[in-house]
Amino acid sequence: MVCTTAAVAQRDPLATRGGWEVGLQGSTYEYEEPDFALLEGDRFGVTGSYTFLGPDHIHSRIEARYSYGELDYTGSGTLRDVPDHILELRAIVGRDYRAGRFAWVPYAGLGYRHLYNDLRGVTSTGQFGYRRKSRYYYLPLGVTLRLPIGAGWVFAPQIEYDAFANGRQRSYLGDTGLGFNDATNRQARGRGARGQLAFEGAKLLAHRGLRDVFEFGRARDAARTDHGAEVAELVQFHQCLPAIVVMRIIS
Repeated sequence: MVCTTAAVAQRDPLATRGGWEVGLQGSTYEYEEPDFALLEGDRFGVTGSYTFLGPDHIHSRIEARYSYGELDYTGSGTLRDVPDHILELRAIVGRDYRAGRFAWVPYAGLGYRHLYNDLRGVTSTGQFGYRRKSRYYYLPLGVTLRLPIGAGWVFAPQIEYDAFANGRQRSYLGDTGLGFNDATNRQARGRGARGQLAFEGAKLLAHRGLRDVFEFGRARDAARTDHGAEVAELVQFHQCLPAIVVMRIIS
């Protein structure tokens, strides 16, 4: 659920609102590499965005989100309270279209997500962990519906498909102390989807994320250690479940 106040009233309640939004968020999280590793737990963070209103009902928006969690690892044994960071940056462009008593807003853009996981330590079975950094680019393609529900309120559900563009993962295998060198993997393919429900009033915005899912795979021969051991192909699944966000529009 999201709460926001607006400093400037909009003449058309169905039009996309401009200005700043900043706030806090919380969610549950899963990161899974099937038959290999699972990280799960709660995350908390901050979010911010600014929407520029242009001519002919066109708008552009920049977004930033950072979250942190201390996750539980299950794989080669178990390990608790693993530090995990996610930074996401997005830029999108959309346009409002009125259709009678509702409006629909298609949009497209470019997204960047950076993940840092610090799995250093010894698991319950005596295995040594290591740090990993992942970064990937994707193209968000989505649509928002804006429906009046009375008393100045607007219901604005949103769905989005994220087309994977490029990605790499750096594994700091030297952290294990076993003589391995660090390895870099290329993410060869992927896709994602997300959705949210929003309720907007003249001075209040409330929204709740439904699901944020991204899955991708590594190229089969993308990375090798200097000891000649090939890093096996893995299909990775990243899932962020319903988020609670509290936001405030500053201007």
